[in-house]
Amino acid sequence: MQHRTIKLSPESHDFVLSRVESGRYEDAGDVIQAAMRALDREEKSAQVERFRRNIAQGDVFRQLWEASASTLNQRHGGSGTSAAQL
Repeated sequence: MQHRTIKLSPESHDFVLSRVESGRYEDAGDVIQAAMRALDREEKSAQVERFRRNIAQGDVFRQLWEASASTLNQRHGGSGTSAAQL
């Protein structure tokens, strides 16, 4: 495992220290790893929610089509079909 030095605000330092002192975590690294896992879950949840919202609005398939059409246009000099032409 690689060791890194990070700078924390005084509030964040106190937060990490309080979690270690509570006995729930062995050291600051364990607290940071738990925080990173929580951040990863939060970001994935937000991504899923955005996707669900797009599906509910009927936009997801249009967005996918436009993204693929844009890629084709870039690769083939603008000869692709836009979603509006369908």
